[in-house]
Amino acid sequence: MKTSAEFIIALIAASVFVFESNKDKTLVTRFTITIVSAAMGFSLAPDLSVYVGGSLVITGLLVTAFGFLFLEMASALLSDIPFIKEVIKKRFGK
Repeated sequence: MKTSAEFIIALIAASVFVFESNKDKTLVTRFTITIVSAAMGFSLAPDLSVYVGGSLVITGLLVTAFGFLFLEMASALLSDIPFIKEVIKKRFGK
């Protein structure tokens, strides 16, 4: 896959946004979330842009940004162990 300079620049810009959006977290956590979000954008955007018929650059930006939101929601959900236990109890009746 040949990537354009615009695509790489868009991913870097989205990565800076993700990094700056996590100022309340430790540096290691900010770095990890940024790398995972950028990797999601880099790996999913080419196929997704073909699927939706859109621009690779815009798709890369959106996947990176929404990947960040997905990671935030998953992290928040998984960090609330009492809530998870309550949902399991209600679901399985225990």
